[in-house]
Amino acid sequence: SGAAVARVAAHSAVFAPFSIVSLFGWMAITTGRSWQELQDICHPEAIFRTWAAGTIFWIPTMLGVYRFVPLQGRVVVTSGA
Repeated sequence: SGAAVARVAAHSAVFAPFSIVSLFGWMAITTGRSWQELQDICHPEAIFRTWAAGTIFWIPTMLGVYRFVPLQGRVVVTSGA
């Protein structure tokens, strides 16, 4: 449905970049990277490439979840994706 597409698109556009930066940053910090390495890892081009690759997987996956999985089961299903 249109509402599911809108939800998935909004999530992908708004939340995913922050999640990617947080994950990359945390991994860099916990592995002892320097500030310069952290900046290189979180470069906008790297974030965009990761977001684009994830979009190929997550948008169809989440559309299926919103369409076919009842609300009570969504956490279990998406954690297994």
